[in-house]
Amino acid sequence: MNIAGNNYNQRIQPKVEGFDPKKAGTKQKGNFGEIVSSDNILNNQSRIYKAVDGDELLTYEIVDALENNAVDRVLSKIDDNGNVKTLKLDIYGNKIGEWP
Repeated sequence: MNIAGNNYNQRIQPKVEGFDPKKAGTKQKGNFGEIVSSDNILNNQSRIYKAVDGDELLTYEIVDALENNAVDRVLSKIDDNGNVKTLKLDIYGNKIGEWP
């Protein structure tokens, strides 16, 4: 599933298609995987490069935004109906409101 598309300015889709919460296991519902800090990403820029299908300019722009703290930190949660709620976080991971 590619919810953001290749354009980093696109918004997250309001619903996850094909997600059936009644059939989903605990991992699918509640495990968002590894929480990755900006430092962790910057130390492994190949991860960004792969995520943007080898677009060098976009990789540079993302790295530049991370280095200059020009990013929004967000947490997305999926409810039992498959609706996505996205919260904005501060630099410490505290919820500070809804996003966008």
